[in-house]
Amino acid sequence: MSDPQLSHVRAYLAGPMELTSDNGESWRNPMANWLRLHGATVYDPAAKKNESIDETARLRLLRDAGAYDALTQDMRAIRESDLELVCASNLVIAHLDENIPSTGTLREIFMARDLGRDVIIHMEQGLKRIPLWLFAEFDYHSFSGEWSGVMYLISSRYAMGANDES
Repeated sequence: MSDPQLSHVRAYLAGPMELTSDNGESWRNPMANWLRLHGATVYDPAAKKNESIDETARLRLLRDAGAYDALTQDMRAIRESDLELVCASNLVIAHLDENIPSTGTLREIFMARDLGRDVIIHMEQGLKRIPLWLFAEFDYHSFSGEWSGVMYLISSRYAMGANDES
């Protein structure tokens, strides 16, 4: 049975997928489960059928074969779908790892910020490794180097109507 304290939260999970071994499931699954346990709606682009690990492999084959027209068409559809989910969210939880390039994640968090969505950023290597540019773009109180810190930020902002922006 879920706890409804986050029932008004629509959370988008942003983070590297393409260059990870598991599409980012090692952090996405526990975070999605925690959010759902507390009643939140979760938008996870890695959970979409067209972005499975097999789909990523297919897209790489298109790129490697030089089938750029087909790759561009497929990637634009994926990007459009992901950005629609960012628009539908009221919270974006972003996972950054300095060892994994993540072009789409940056687009998603800047778009979320521009739309007035709440953005919480988790940095795998800790707060002292947050890219400097992000300090100019986001409130540093929204950064955490620990997943427990991310959960605390969400709970303190959204539990029991703490943040009534829906």
